[in-house]
Parts: sequence; C-alpha cells; structure tokens
Amino acid sequence: MQLEMAVARQKSAIYTSLDLVEKSLEIQLQQLQKIPYLPKKSQEFWMSDTLWGLAESYAALEEHAKSYDYFKKVYELDKRLNGKQDQAVTLRRMGEQKVALKQFVEASEHFNLSLEILNELDIPLAVLDTQTYISEMHLRQGKLQLAKDSLETIIEHLDINKNVKSYSRVSYLLIDAYLQSELYEQAHSQLRLIERLKSNDIAKYYGFLAQALQGMGDLAGAFEAQNQMHMAYKNKMKEQGSLKTLVLASESEYVTGQFELKQAKAEQALLKAEQTLTHYIGFSIVAVLLSIIGFVLVFTRQRRARLEQEAKHLNQALELKKQLLADVSHELRTPLAVLKLHLEALEHNLVSDPQATYKVLNQRLDNLNLLISDIYELAQADTGTFNLNLEKHDASELFDDLAGQIEDVLCDHDLHLEVKKSPLDKVLLEVDAARLHQVVANLSRNSIHYTDKPGEVCFEISHNEQVVILSFSDSSPGVSEQDLPHLFERLFRCDKSRSRDLGGSGLGLSICEKVVEAHGGEISAFHSELGGLKIEITLPKVL
Repeated sequence: MQLEMAVARQKSAIYTSLDLVEKSLEIQLQQLQKIPYLPKKSQEFWMSDTLWGLAESYAALEEHAKSYDYFKKVYELDKRLNGKQDQAVTLRRMGEQKVALKQFVEASEHFNLSLEILNELDIPLAVLDTQTYISEMHLRQGKLQLAKDSLETIIEHLDINKNVKSYSRVSYLLIDAYLQSELYEQAHSQLRLIERLKSNDIAKYYGFLAQALQGMGDLAGAFEAQNQMHMAYKNKMKEQGSLKTLVLASESEYVTGQFELKQAKAEQALLKAEQTLTHYIGFSIVAVLLSIIGFVLVFTRQRRARLEQEAKHLNQALELKKQLLADVSHELRTPLAVLKLHLEALEHNLVSDPQATYKVLNQRLDNLNLLISDIYELAQADTGTFNLNLEKHDASELFDDLAGQIEDVLCDHDLHLEVKKSPLDKVLLEVDAARLHQVVANLSRNSIHYTDKPGEVCFEISHNEQVVILSFSDSSPGVSEQDLPHLFERLFRCDKSRSRDLGGSGLGLSICEKVVEAHGGEISAFHSELGGLKIEITLPKVL
C-alpha cells in the first residue's frame, strides 16, 4: 500500500504541474482515506505528505487561504516528527500564501522563523532561497529600493553555473525591480547576463526584454521581443496541451489494462471455484439457505422489536400531548367561564356592586394572563428558543437581592421569612439574574398559596468546591410521598380539590426546572424540616 501511495503522490504532482489540479485533488483525497489502514509508525509521515500535496494543489488554484490551512497542519506534523529542515520549508510556503493574501505581517513572521531554523542548521542556499521570498514580498509591497538592494546582495552569493535555477529566479525578480524603478539600462544588462538561461522561461525573458527596450527608446527591438514573447506563450500552451493529452491517454490505457487484468483474474478464480463447488455443492447450498433463513429470522425479530419500541414511545408521546392539551383546555375553560358569567351579570344589571365585580374580572384576567405566559415560557424551552442573558454576579450580593425581593411579599401574607447565609468570599456565578428572580418568585407564590397561615419560610444559601446551593423551605402542610416525584410535571397539583381561585397555573415548578437546567444546574424536591416542602437548587460556580 505504501508503494501505491508513493506512486499516487508522483501522479498527483504531475497533474498539478500540468494544471490538471482537479484530478490531483481527487487522487489526494483518495489517499487520505487509505492512511488509517497503514502501519501506525508511517501514518503521520503519509498524512504530512498528503496534506502537503493538498496545500500545493490549492495554491495552484489560487485558493491561498485553504492552502495556508493545509500547510499549517503539515507544520504541526513536522514539529512532532522533529524535521527541522522540513519545518523551515513549510514555514516558507506558509509565508508565500500570506503574501498572496496580502497579509504581510504574518508572512514576515513565517519567513523570519524559517530563517532562524535554516541559519541554525547552517544551510546557506536554503537561507538565500528564503531571503529571495522575503525580497519578493518587499517587491509586492512596493518597497522597491529595499527589494532591489536585498536581491543584488543575494545574487552576489550565487553561481550562475552551479545554482542555475536560483540564479534565474533571483535575476527575474531583480529585473522586475529595475523595471518598476525605471532603471531600464540595468534591467537590460541583467537580461543579457542570463540570456543563455532563457530556455527555462522564454516567455518571461522576452516580456521583460520588451519592457526594457521600450524604456530605452528601442521601439523596433521592443516590438520584436514582444513577438518572441507571444510565440513562446503559444508554443508553451501547445506543448502543455500535448502533455495533458498524453498523460490522460496513458491514464485511460492504464485503467483499461487494470480492468482487463482484474477480469482475467476473476475468470480464473471463477473457474477454480466451479471445480471446487462440484464437490461440495449440496452442503454449500444447505449452509447458505440456513444462514439466509437465520439472518432473516434474526433481522425480522430485531425489526419487530424496534418497531414495537418506537410505537410504544410514539404512543406515550401522543398520550402526553393529549393529556397536556386536555389539561390546558380545562385550565383555560374554567377562568373563561367565570369571566363570561360575570360579564353577563354586568350586562343584565344583576350585580349590586359593579366595582367589586370589575375587581374580580381584573383578578381573573391576571390569572389567565399568568397561565398563558407560563405556557409560552415552557413552549420556548421545548423549542430551544429559551434564551438566557448570562452575566457574572457575586453570589452573596445576588442572594441578598433575591431575599430582599421576597421578604415584603411573604410578610404581607402572614409568612415569616428566615434568611441563612454561609460565608461566600469571592464566589461568582454566571447566571441570568432576571430568570433567577423569576424562579424565586414562583417558589414564593407556591408558599403563599399552599402554606397554612401564619407560617414560616426559610431561604438559605451555601456552597462547596463545585456548586452554590439555594434552598427554599416552607412550613406545613407538606406533600405526600407519592406526589413528591411528580411536583415538576406540568399542570400537576397535589390537592385536586384546591380551588383554582388561588391563581396558580400549575406550571410554576416546571418553569423553575427549565430555568435551572438552562443554567447547567439541578432542582430537587424534599420534605422540609419545617413540616412543608423544600426545593433545593444547585448552580455551578465560576471556577
């Protein structure tokens, strides 16, 4: 498989060089799928190699942001594989992509890191290559004098006979700098110096020569050089087209040959299988049939069990939905019926005190509005649109605000409030304070409605290493053991005979549960030491 990976990598590089980048990307993506099946010790190497190929392909497509991301992944792998020189080369390629994106500050950082590594490894030619890329960046930034000076320094350290490729690259960049600076004579001199190297890129050579001659006033020479440039481009495109055709034709022949080879092997294997099958045909057929029957039976049973389970869950959900709709309808019907009766009495002048009747109507409307508001809150929680405005609060100050909110309300209803607070030095909570006020208000309302008067309420805060604990306890009457687990169910009331004139919606504790869970906390119900109900809330600290 590793040999196939190496061959595919070379094919990918060839396709990229011929501008068949889509074909190259197709091969590289196939390679990625094979990597998990390679030996562990070689997986990182091939991952690095394949990611490098993807980065080069995206660079060829001029998708430099994607190319940079892949080179960055290669760099992380290079650091784990301890390839110092590989790190330097990858950093340089990362810098090139940043230059193409005109993000020159980041590009400089990558180039400088590359230079540090190469100087440490003492690889002079590689150092000169990186300095060349830095000079090219200066050229793109319009820093012509800086680019020209650095390129002239670099070219002095290169041998035109030994370092042909590097010398040619630096020369073209230097010529570009001369032309942009309108130093046409110097550009022409450098072009004459590399004339014998022009075969490496004839079109670029004649393009620069045309600009230099035009700047020097030799219009006829410039015209001739421009004709040579166009001819070179035409020949290059024709040659590249021929190569593309040749490669694709070779690929087609290879695929066809592989198909014919597989077909021949398949026919040979089939013949051998037929010879063997004649000896065991009876046993094989029976075994296959038994296997199929067994598989069908197992599959049928599993499918039936799964369908039955799904049907059970669906029926439960439908029953819950029906029950909820029935309960909500009932909850709405009662106050609406009362409203209708009072309005009819007012209409027919059957009431002796209209003002008192209006007061009752307002109270009924308030209760109805509370029920609809609570239903809307729960609908938000069910649909995932229950939003919190989270902010960091000092737990001690927040607790004091909550206690202050309920103290006057409870006292007005003949309930004595006791506040207990353990030390809370620098304890922070990230919560929606308004929602917590809503929770405490709901708990207070429950105590007002369902606690015998005069009564007691205890509001307490404590904490441990992970959480802050809020507890809200009231005095008798309490809740039975069978009702305790159902308190947070929607529209559940412990005492079915209690009048709905108390104003509760039966949804308050359900809303409390949703708010606390949205904060990442938990809410639980217990028997209170005061003889009534105790609600305990835990909220995670900001650590």
